[in-house]
Amino acid sequence: MKGKTVFNIMADLSYKKTNSDTYTEGDWKAYNTYMVNRWLSMNSDVTEIINFIQKYYSLDKKIHYKLLSDILPKQKLFTKYVKGKKVDKYNPELVTIVAKHYEISRKEAKLRIEMYRHFSHGIEALSEILRSYGKTQKEIKRLLK
Repeated sequence: MKGKTVFNIMADLSYKKTNSDTYTEGDWKAYNTYMVNRWLSMNSDVTEIINFIQKYYSLDKKIHYKLLSDILPKQKLFTKYVKGKKVDKYNPELVTIVAKHYEISRKEAKLRIEMYRHFSHGIEALSEILRSYGKTQKEIKRLLK
């Protein structure tokens, strides 16, 4: 039988208040202190508690479970997972132009742009490439931003 999921564990910790003695070996293998802390920290009502407990990251899983079970209020905790936004580091049009200019992949073009940005003459070289593709100074400024 599979171990518990992080959602089962969170329910056991908060509103079910399940005794840790009922956990099987498989359940303890599935218990990941980091993931429990991560999920619980996304709930603004318990963020401070989790922030305090995270300082003791080397706690045994059973002690961690017992501590959280005793501290957390006996209620259902709604925890919305907060994801980081994926932001393109470089303008997609710039990447396309560099890839076309050097006849390389987009991934390689991003690496090339990164390399250019580390050298003082690199931005000027990118500007020259963009000018050769008919870009105005205003467009170049926007693309290199």
